[in-house]
Amino acid sequence: MKKRVHRRFTYEFKWEVVKQYLDGMSRSEVSKKYGLTEKDIDRWSKQSRVWDLLQTSKNPMEKLRQLQRENQRLKRENRNLKKLMMTRFK
Repeated sequence: MKKRVHRRFTYEFKWEVVKQYLDGMSRSEVSKKYGLTEKDIDRWSKQSRVWDLLQTSKNPMEKLRQLQRENQRLKRENRNLKKLMMTRFK
């Protein structure tokens, strides 16, 4: 089995790849052009949306904290709902 080498890419390179994908080039075309996997392109695309959200915010650190708090709240609610379902259907 061939050992896979972990490659690192600059933010600028990732942005160029995502930009081409968002401009209409298919994932398979972009992945072949740059020798990437389609998963890489999906992951970078998601990361770019979060980055854009933080950049457009007036206070990006506060926005990040707000999103983290909301994430914790949703996890707590999910846990509580699971507990409730377990006790109801025993």
